Amino acid sequence: MPAVLPTRLPLPGDSALEKTRHADSAAREQRHNSLTAKMAAHRQGSGPAPTAAEIEQCREDAAFEQAMGRLLGDAPLPR
Repeated sequence: MPAVLPTRLPLPGDSALEKTRHADSAAREQRHNSLTAKMAAHRQGSGPAPTAAEIEQCREDAAFEQAMGRLLGDAPLPR
């Protein structure tokens, strides 16, 4: 039986690219968590409302996640 080969061989920059992707994903997740906490605090009257820029950034992050999901065939993005 022939050996199964990977679809492509690893390239020298792959680990750096993976670290960058992970950092980007972590930053998007942190922004989402921060916005969620800020919205909850505002609803309870214990904090300021989120800014329009924060809400827009969260929308852009969500659109990016959806687009990447479509490109990757709904495979989850690395976190």
